[in-house]
Amino acid sequence: MIDLSTEEIVPLADAPAKYPYGRPHRATVYRHSLNGVRGVRLETILIGGRRFTSTEAVHRFVRQLNDRGQSSAKVTSEVRRRQLECIDAELDAKGF
Repeated sequence: MIDLSTEEIVPLADAPAKYPYGRPHRATVYRHSLNGVRGVRLETILIGGRRFTSTEAVHRFVRQLNDRGQSSAKVTSEVRRRQLECIDAELDAKGF
């Protein structure tokens, strides 16, 4: 959540300059705030009818995208490992 007292607030239209990996198109930033990417949305606030974000929110967004990509692979492999263990135990119980 954006903290107005501690974060650098910028209009959403100026947010592309705050991305650490380049300058995405303005429409891309709006999509990041409305739809998100892989379940992660860019945090925004509405002040006086205008949409704002913060430099810190952009950095959190990018970090969450990167963390999600790494952790989802770990979760998926861990879940799959448990599934295979259950299947093995079931087959052993049936004598296979």
